[in-house]
Amino acid sequence: MELHGRIDPYLSRQRGGLTMAEIEFEGATYRLASLDPMSQFHITRRIAPAMAAFQKGVAEIGDGEASGAIMASIMSALGELSDADAEYVIGRCLAECRRKNGEAWAKVWAGGRLMFDDIQMPGMIRLTFETIRENMADFFPGRSLSSPSAAA
Repeated sequence: MELHGRIDPYLSRQRGGLTMAEIEFEGATYRLASLDPMSQFHITRRIAPAMAAFQKGVAEIGDGEASGAIMASIMSALGELSDADAEYVIGRCLAECRRKNGEAWAKVWAGGRLMFDDIQMPGMIRLTFETIRENMADFFPGRSLSSPSAAA
């Protein structure tokens, strides 16, 4: 299954001191907000052992589109996490995502669950990955997690 989406570096902007990025995929527009530094720390320490697969996924995206093979490598990395760690990472990342709903922006995740029935597991993982990429691009050594289009 292919997920089509692209972070537009021109849509990244400052809002109330928090960096926001907008991403569009599967017919919806999402905003990814900054995670607080302590959440970034806790997510980073949980995913650090699996970063090779995340970095491979970023390297292969290139044009901003995630293929099924890339998502499979990301899922493999997430598979190495305990259930509690995976739920923490996904929940913290999705808690900072908003989806355009008419003229308003609605929470994607609240009370430990997705707020939109049409978001399936691949979309949930994609939003998690993009939130990690937006928030922690400069932290990991080697190939940056930053959007490949932003580097151009």
